[in-house]
Amino acid sequence: MNPNVDTIHYLSPLQHGMLHHSRLDPRSGVYVEQFSCLLRGELDWDRFCQSWQAVAQRHDVLKTLFMRLQEAQPLQVVLKSVQLPITQLDWSGLDPLQQQVRFEDLLHSDRVQGFDAGRPPLMRLHLVRLGGQQTRFLWTYHHAILDGWSMPIVLSEVFEHYAGRGAGQPRPARDYRHYLAWLRQQDVPAAMDFWKAQLAGYRQALRWAPSVQPADADTLAPRRLGHWQGTMPASWVQEAQQLCRSSRLTLNTLCQAAWALLLALHGGQDELCYGMVVSGRNPALVGVERMVGLFINTLPMRVKLDAQASVQDWLQGLQQQSQEVEARAYSALSEVLACSELPRQQALFDAIYVFENYPGQAAFRELVAAQGLEVDDIRALEETSYGLALIVLPGESLQFTLSHDQALFSHEAVASLGQQFQALLGRLVAQPQAVLGSIGLITESAETAEPRPSDLQAAPAEATAPSLLALLEQQARRHPQDLALQAAGLRCSHAALLEACHQGLAAWQAQDLQPGDRVLLWPDELAPVQSLAMLLSGMAAGLDCLWPAQDQPTSPPRLPQDLTPRLSVFAGTTSPEGATLIGASRSWSALLAEGLSQAARPGDASAGACSLLDSLAEPGTAGTAGTRLLRYTQAQLVQALYSAEDGEGAGAPQLAASHWLSGSALWSALRALLQGGTLHTLAVAELEALLQGEPTEAPAFDTLLLSPRQARRLDLLPAPAPSAPPLALRRWSVDAAALSPAGQQRLQRLAPGAQLQRAWHQPAHSLPHALVLGAGEALALQAMPGTDLRLRDLHQQPAGPFARGLLQLAGASVPSLLRIEGQGATASGWLPGRQPRLLS
Repeated sequence: MNPNVDTIHYLSPLQHGMLHHSRLDPRSGVYVEQFSCLLRGELDWDRFCQSWQAVAQRHDVLKTLFMRLQEAQPLQVVLKSVQLPITQLDWSGLDPLQQQVRFEDLLHSDRVQGFDAGRPPLMRLHLVRLGGQQTRFLWTYHHAILDGWSMPIVLSEVFEHYAGRGAGQPRPARDYRHYLAWLRQQDVPAAMDFWKAQLAGYRQALRWAPSVQPADADTLAPRRLGHWQGTMPASWVQEAQQLCRSSRLTLNTLCQAAWALLLALHGGQDELCYGMVVSGRNPALVGVERMVGLFINTLPMRVKLDAQASVQDWLQGLQQQSQEVEARAYSALSEVLACSELPRQQALFDAIYVFENYPGQAAFRELVAAQGLEVDDIRALEETSYGLALIVLPGESLQFTLSHDQALFSHEAVASLGQQFQALLGRLVAQPQAVLGSIGLITESAETAEPRPSDLQAAPAEATAPSLLALLEQQARRHPQDLALQAAGLRCSHAALLEACHQGLAAWQAQDLQPGDRVLLWPDELAPVQSLAMLLSGMAAGLDCLWPAQDQPTSPPRLPQDLTPRLSVFAGTTSPEGATLIGASRSWSALLAEGLSQAARPGDASAGACSLLDSLAEPGTAGTAGTRLLRYTQAQLVQALYSAEDGEGAGAPQLAASHWLSGSALWSALRALLQGGTLHTLAVAELEALLQGEPTEAPAFDTLLLSPRQARRLDLLPAPAPSAPPLALRRWSVDAAALSPAGQQRLQRLAPGAQLQRAWHQPAHSLPHALVLGAGEALALQAMPGTDLRLRDLHQQPAGPFARGLLQLAGASVPSLLRIEGQGATASGWLPGRQPRLLS
């Protein structure tokens, strides 16, 4: 045996798990911890390095290597002595900006360097001289050897030794080896019985709304760590501590309760599991509070929300449950997960909660100040293998960080989660006697607040607001002969499309219609110019244009009596096959003939709107269960689809699609036109050939638009030939709710350099999560005039953006088909269908 070997032990369960994740991707930075700061003053580098070396010799874990990690029972070997790697750099000749850039590069390169588990110690130091008695200090270590509680113990010993008070100190009487021995004495079978009872019946893991975690998010993509930081002020901390004292609660319980509420209400579930990081320092183990090593564990916390329970009673129950989980902190997570009733391939949780209740920055500043030094720019960077982590740091004010994988979670969604976490903390302290079901993500006052300029609200538009037709006219004046539409046997310039719209406006004004009147319009893919002109001119005339929302509709849905249009118009030469249009029915060509005798005049464009019709029929059922109507004012569409810079950049978009007149693809098509672009209509066979990598005679285009139905069909198409040449695309435009990971991979293979432009289209199941049309605290939608449309959580409280929830209609004009409460002015209904149902 190597004479430098001291002892050999088995790993703790969490050590095994962390090192396993690091082995999977050594350069990912997962579980590589970094602590850095700027030290000001006369720091004796030699004495500082000697202090670190002395402390490294005192503790088992700082002299440990790991072996046989690929086996079921890996080992950790404690050596008698190690040499701590310390790198000294001199950047005093660089200016401050260069020094900052260099240090950020160092942080990154040091992080991805990772550690070789077989080469101790699993930590290293960097000292960087900046000049003017300033030193950048970086301490990097693997999480498998130290937890957060151990970090201030090590730093305290280092500065004690630096001050001359630690020389000759013996090894601790109780060290990590004693914890490992204690761990093997615990009653694991009894703990597993507890976990089986805890997880019994839990068969639905937390599901995020697509806007928080897109359905097509690539879970295999390289991790890109993001952070969102928030603070609760000292005044809130004082109120929270007062509540905790009077109710015998802990601040940890309050923070964990807000986290549980946040996840449950966002996921639309009355029970959920998340990971809770426990300290693992059992008081029964003598001397555990001064031991250095990895004691923490991550274990599932299953929380149930009883809407009728008081907040205070629920908090008491949550605290009791947390204590029971903490008492079993020695449980191996892999064995706990085996107790779950979820399918093995489905994760029990991917969101974790961390409450770091140990000395923090203030204690470290005192250590440094005692040596005549000042400290600034303190950073502690850690990365887990989980998609989302809440890390809470209590103090005079409460600091918290939402650490997230940017490949899975959007920054906007995480920022919304952070803001709502702050709001929930405030409500829990302010309303401890309230029932739990009354605590929502946003307040009623916030839901009805005045709209912010950045939100797409349903407020009445100003009379001078531009119409989509007016914006199209601006483009036509810039480049009148540029191609707007191209299809088999059709070439239509922007000027020709504008002329068709002006003729349409005159045709509408020849009818006996008033601004705000409802008309049903039915497009025809064989007549795209007429279809577009019919819609744009109708909105410019101030009409509420009913338009199909479904992808490739066959015929208009049946409409309830209160949605009866004044006029039904079809763009083709004949009425849609098998359709019975409600009210007076006319062809577009007939209307145009009636408007030839008069010139178009400005209309009341502010009253114009596009109301999407979506059938509520369940798949596989006969007949039609009903219709939902989603109304967008012209002002909303202008704000959503147009930017003042459109058409002024480098080249207008060349958009190709096979179906773009109905469903969600319509918005992308309109936006391309408003940018001065061209819509190329492809035959279905032509599009499928492109998606299989086969050669076609399609015109040149830079963007390929896929409807939801086409995106779903990607998985069914034959794989492209390996020799297929790549498509010369700049971007794909796809409905993210319909694109699977396999479909996304196909698109990336077909056009490796193309950007994937994921849009949350309206309507369909992604309705409350649209990014193209926005979803503020008061939804950017109207059901119909006089009707209020809001998003509610599972307790029927207001739900903020990015949450899964229920769409509720309220008002006198709620369609009779949807009414479930009352018959008067306060009648309300739910979308979709007659019963409340969560939208995913």
